[in-house]
Amino acid sequence: DKVAKMMPTTIPQLAMFLSIIRPAKSHLQTESWSVIAETVWDRPTDGSYAFKKAHAVAYAMLVALHMNIINQAS
Repeated sequence: DKVAKMMPTTIPQLAMFLSIIRPAKSHLQTESWSVIAETVWDRPTDGSYAFKKAHAVAYAMLVALHMNIINQAS
């Protein structure tokens, strides 16, 4: 499982993780967080789909919020 292997611990890391599971950035899945951070927000030149940084960060915040709500409910 990719998320268990990479273990994002911050909202920016979660945003980067959400971006690298998309086809345009899948080549970064085996890299370290520092390597990912250098190029993950560059636009793909081949027209493939990739998250924009603002969208990825907003989505990561929603994921974290929902995880906290689920955690509090149990």
